[in-house]
This record gives sequence, structure tokens and C-alpha cells, in this order.
Amino acid sequence: MSLQSCVNRLFKLNSNYLYADQAFNQASSLQTLSDDLYSDPLRFLYELVQNADDASSTRLQFALIEGNYLIVAHNGRIFSEEDVRSLCSINKSTKTQDAQTVGYKGLGFKAIFGKSDYALIMTNNEAFRFDATHEFEWTWTDINRKKWERDNKRKFIYPWQICPIWTEHHEIPAPVLSWILTNRLSVNIIIRLLNIEETQNAFRQLADQPHTFLFLRHIRELKFSESLKSSSICIKNEPNEIIRLLYNAKQHSQWLVCRRQVLVPPEKLEDIRLPKKLRSVQSTEIILAAKISTQNEKKFIPVSNDDNILFAYIPTKISTYKLPILVNTNFLTNANREQIHTDSTWNQWLFERIPHETIEWMKDIIMKREWGSKGYELLPTAAMGNDILTKIYNDNRSHALSDAKFICNTHGEYLTVREAIIDLTGLSNQPFVDTELIRQYIIHNYNGSRIPLPTNPFVS
Repeated sequence: MSLQSCVNRLFKLNSNYLYADQAFNQASSLQTLSDDLYSDPLRFLYELVQNADDASSTRLQFALIEGNYLIVAHNGRIFSEEDVRSLCSINKSTKTQDAQTVGYKGLGFKAIFGKSDYALIMTNNEAFRFDATHEFEWTWTDINRKKWERDNKRKFIYPWQICPIWTEHHEIPAPVLSWILTNRLSVNIIIRLLNIEETQNAFRQLADQPHTFLFLRHIRELKFSESLKSSSICIKNEPNEIIRLLYNAKQHSQWLVCRRQVLVPPEKLEDIRLPKKLRSVQSTEIILAAKISTQNEKKFIPVSNDDNILFAYIPTKISTYKLPILVNTNFLTNANREQIHTDSTWNQWLFERIPHETIEWMKDIIMKREWGSKGYELLPTAAMGNDILTKIYNDNRSHALSDAKFICNTHGEYLTVREAIIDLTGLSNQPFVDTELIRQYIIHNYNGSRIPLPTNPFVS
């Protein structure tokens, strides 16, 4: 089936209701969903970023052009018939089986309809649109439209959000078509904005926060254009696990990033909220990022309160925990991805692992000559907050600090906190001193808890 045939079939299927009330109820539900889903205009822009990233695009452009049109275009995978069917349904994402994509709820595109009554998609030189102003045919013979509206004391609306309309090139607004033909990207989403001012503000805020794109899987270049102004963000992967973020070709920030594969206990896959694509995984990824100075790559900078949010590949709104590094993983979020479920056993397990994985990363850094003892600056601090996730994190942080071997002795071996003796005198490094005598002296005089000391307990 061609894309045009698919669009025409879906239009017929999704506009065919036995009674007018059924169509109206569906339309009302869709409008309520769209309005409530993303009250913050910034969130629906993040959804469009995520959709582009899931389409394996490397380049993404945002443009505000005349006529209150926002264009979101990328060079990723073109739309398939399955993609169109997914757009025209609820909770039927094409990503439910693909663990390499972020989305899975089938709601992301619906965010557009809270900010617009017209959305056009042009892909592979073919176009279709969702249009609230389209004159849908009244097909019900038991009542006419005027009487229905008079009886119900409201204006009738169709579920236009799931009724795709095939669109020829001559039906596309001239400024939009000109932009598309000039930039020639594989997928173009055009949104006619209802409130240009609030979207302009969100648009500028998005462009001014390069670090929020740190964990995208594929996108490496973002461009923003508005009238005569433009800006760009580049995400550059450098050697030694460093990612540099450039704003308008100038370095904005740089990050040391660690990707850790964590084995998943089978019982954690029983969380009822877990999407299908995660229910059979054997491991999941926890990504940790520490900010480093742009002047000195060997200096860590604690993440500021405004920036230390949790990420589920796109940023949430959660900054409660005040962690000194950024954490990104497959958190289970609410529908608008602003919060995570604190009662989720999956999320609770992830919070168990974060301090342990941070310490393992810290050990890896300490072993690298260029970092050495600087790695101890990443020692996990206590999380702030009062919820169950805070308690889980802090309990596991305490256990990890007590039990993990992360202190390097003078022989390059790792010790727990209880096994290590910090030698401020430097005697244990002197060739004329028998360190075993010092060790035995400490055991007999100061080791009241009778903790066995390793053969080489000394730390310089």
C-alpha cells in the first residue's frame, strides 16, 4: 500500500462513526489529553527532539517562519505506513519493541495538538496533515448539525487529531514549502502555533540549554532559526569519554561521561509499568556525566542546582535530589515525562544502583594516570529530599561507601574504608621502615573493633 492509500484509508476509518455523539466524545477526549499532557510549551519541543532522535537523525532544525509556523525537520528515517498508523492512534507506538528508542507510550506527537490546530508532515516529498479547520462531511441522517449543537449547547468537533488528510504541494503554505525545498531534510513537521509568544520563549530557552541534549543517542547538531536570528548546538564526542557541547561554534561546556551496563535481576522485570521492550532485557544502561572545566580538563565542577535534573534521555523536571553529577537511564516516567514514579520497583532498583555504579566509575577514573586521585571528587554525596527514592539512594550509598573497595593503597590495591590507614607521616613509604611492624603496632594498640587489616593497608 502506498503512503497516500494508507493516509486516505485512515481518514475514512477514523472519521466513520455510527453516531455524532461518538465522534464528539472521541474528539473531546483527544483535546483534553493534548491540553493536559504538556502544559509547559518546552515539554512538547523536547518530545519532538526525542522523536527525531528515535528516528536515528543526526541533524535537527527548528525554524519559526512567517505565518506563525514552527518547522521541526531532521535527516532521520522517513515516515512509513506503520508510523502514520501510530500517529493516528493512542498508545500504539512503533517503538514498543525497540529497546534502542526512548519513546514507547504512543503519546508524544499528541503533544502538538495542545499548541496547534494544524500540523503538516512532509516526508520523502509526500505530505499529509491534521487540520481542525477542515470541513468534515456530516454523515448522520438521524440529526443535522445545527440541531445537534442546539440540543447539546456546544459546537460540534470532529476527532481531527487522528484523521490524516492527504495534502498536495499546492495546498502547502508557500513560505513553508519554500523552506522545505530549500533545506531538503527527509522529515519535516510543520506546526501552526496558536500562541506564538509562549512558543517563542520556549524555543529560545531550548536553544540556551545545550546540556539538556547531552544524552541523545544520535543527534549531533541542532539549529534554531527565528526571523533574522539563528543559533546552533553541536554535540562532539571526544577521546577519553569526553563530550563537548558547542553553542554557536564556541565551547559551552564539557563532560566526562560513563556508560555502564547493569545486569537486571529477573524480579525487577515484574514491574507492571515496565514497557514491553524492557520486560525481557538482561541488562540496562546507566549513564553518568560529570562536568569538567573548559579551561582545565582535569578539574571537576559540581553541577549547579538549576542543572542537576534527572534524565530519561530527555530531561525530566526533577532536581529534588541535588546530585553533583547528571544521571540518565531508563526511568519510568509519567505521561508528560516531567516526573518519575517513586513507587515503581524498577525505578527503586535504579536508585539502588546509582551510588554503586558511581563508585565503580570513580575507581576506573582513579586508575587512569591523567586523573589519579582527582577521581575521589566524584565520591557520591547524600541525596536531598524526603521520598522513598531518597532513602533508597542514601541507604545504598552508605553500604557502598562502607563495603566497596575504592581506596587505592601504596601497592595499587583497593581497600574498603575500614581497611585503609592514611599515612600522613610518609613513614610507610620509607625504605628503612618495616611497614609490617607499623601494621602490627596499629593492630595491637588502635584496632579496637578487631577488623582484619590487609597486608598493605597504607594510603599516602
